[in-house]
Amino acid sequence: MNLSQGKSLVVLVYNSLGWKREDVLRIPVMSDSIVVHDSEGREIESQLLPIANASSHLRDRHVKAYLGTSPAASPKFWVAFPASVAPLGFSTYFISIGKRSASISSTSTLNSQGSESRNLQVGQGRLKLQYDAAGALSQYSDSKTQVEANFEQKYKYYLGQASGAYIFRPKGVVPIKTDGQVPPTILRGPILDEVHQQINPWIYQIYYCPFNIFCITCAVHL
Repeated sequence: MNLSQGKSLVVLVYNSLGWKREDVLRIPVMSDSIVVHDSEGREIESQLLPIANASSHLRDRHVKAYLGTSPAASPKFWVAFPASVAPLGFSTYFISIGKRSASISSTSTLNSQGSESRNLQVGQGRLKLQYDAAGALSQYSDSKTQVEANFEQKYKYYLGQASGAYIFRPKGVVPIKTDGQVPPTILRGPILDEVHQQINPWIYQIYYCPFNIFCITCAVHL
């Protein structure tokens, strides 16, 4: 979102459920001088994260497919901030260009593992992810329930065959191999951590680990 000086983007968040919802919102922006205010004009905590090239390329392809032309400019950052919405209610937030308060707003710190061979842990909240020396996700843990479980992630695709009806039937499953180690790139901040991995030339994976939300999300760009 390209904001001119003096204008704001109004974000209206609606909760259709019968209980309070808390989550982290991520809005694409052009500038790194972004501040977020709530409906009462108070600046709230926010975090800037650079948008991955894979996400930008995917967005550009969608824009060209729908509009027929490539976008003149692409967002360079995500601004992430916590949102709290009452049951069957809504909350309003305002995103604008301005001087960011150092004590409230922050930019993610980048940690690229490169060829380092060591285990690492991601997540500052209740849920944590453990990566082995090869860069593979090997374990997750829940500090509240004291649950620790091994984890193995694989990508596969299936070959389709015509069924004679309106469905596709898998003909066989083909595993997708990675090229040895897949070193993760980690973005850390006060609101959420992100783990970026280039699984192979056409699969890019991002894990989102919010600090105060009992949820971990994985986004895959093909």
